[in-house]
Amino acid sequence: MSTKASTSFWIIAGGALLWNALGMVIYYQQMTATPLSLAANYSPAEIQYMLSIPAWANGAQGLAVTAGLLGSIALLLRKSFATVLFGLSLAGILAQNVYGFFIGDAMGTFGAAVLPITITVLLIAVGLVYYSMRLKKSGELT
Repeated sequence: MSTKASTSFWIIAGGALLWNALGMVIYYQQMTATPLSLAANYSPAEIQYMLSIPAWANGAQGLAVTAGLLGSIALLLRKSFATVLFGLSLAGILAQNVYGFFIGDAMGTFGAAVLPITITVLLIAVGLVYYSMRLKKSGELT
């Protein structure tokens, strides 16, 4: 392992931490939301959709954000288990999307507006898995 990480490492790892911390905040807000708190921003159909998401899909989202946040911390600490955590996060994202797109009809409820964020989340998750694998292979993570 090199003794000094590159500037790009700190930018990517710090960005990953901020991104996943934001994901954790959004998850907390969704899990504590009530119909009344949602009414200011969502239609009745959207509120019904959000409140009817099954526990396994909410659990998948919880896995995704928790593993992503812990993976980001591990990456900042330059630990190789960041790769496993980012892999778990990606698995949670994929499971959540199985519900959203194949079972729960998120597109029918929210429209095409869900696609850009979904694609962004997937690309960042895949990127973090790849990046951490590359760092692990090069010996920069221990």
